[in-house]
Amino acid sequence: MKLLRYEVKVGFFKGILFGVRHYPFEDEQIYEEDIVIYFGIFQLVITKIYRK
Repeated sequence: MKLLRYEVKVGFFKGILFGVRHYPFEDEQIYEEDIVIYFGIFQLVITKIYRK
């Protein structure tokens, strides 16, 4: 797989949480993975997009 691009997003959510979660998404041609890092009420989402 070849890394095409990545995206970084910052947001808020209700509640307080500290931790990391991983969400994979798969299609016929594209594979995406989201890594979400929680800091209290803030979240940082890093999306890596790969070509198969």
